[in-house]
Amino acid sequence: MKFKNEIFITLTGAALLAASVFSLVQTQMNISLGLNQFHSNLLDYLCYFGTHAGDGLFAITLGFILLFIRFHSGVLVLLAYAFSSGLTQILKRLVFADVHRPLWHLERLSDVMYYLPPGAEHVYNNSFPSGHTTTAFAIFSMLSFITENKVYKGLFFAAAIFVAFSRVYLLQHFLVDTMAGASVGLLFSIIIYFHLYQKSHLNFLVNLKLKK
Repeated sequence: MKFKNEIFITLTGAALLAASVFSLVQTQMNISLGLNQFHSNLLDYLCYFGTHAGDGLFAITLGFILLFIRFHSGVLVLLAYAFSSGLTQILKRLVFADVHRPLWHLERLSDVMYYLPPGAEHVYNNSFPSGHTTTAFAIFSMLSFITENKVYKGLFFAAAIFVAFSRVYLLQHFLVDTMAGASVGLLFSIIIYFHLYQKSHLNFLVNLKLKK
């Protein structure tokens, strides 16, 4: 199997390019506040529940379910999550530990009005990169790679980008945090899929499963 017109990579590249251009003409805070003003009850509801698709618990649960349906798919999803999440946590807690989240800044700007959706967490530190976005792009890009259905590929991208959107909407991260998270998640999925799966380095796991 090879990457052939991989929709997820193309769409992610376009999204990152657009976000980069937008970040050049607007500050990260202005982007967050600009998005924040378009809140609604429906978006509150969708983002509150949709953001959990970037939780580690969701990724692990999905991976273990896939182990019983299509073993190698479960292995690939779990590996993509584990490696990308591991790097992101190192970056968040060791390298960029002093980078604050939007709420930390907003609570110190007394003259700025903002809306915090119901249920949104009050988290102030370890902003860069976005862990939820990393997880979402790791698992959904991997799912995109292992399916041939173009509709599913598009839906997987939509799910990943919505998680990234939800992190900004819920004032948990700046746009740049989600850009970094998306890049890390996608990068590890490509590495694991291409170098481990396509080159048959995971065959021993599949054979081990078949012997049971």
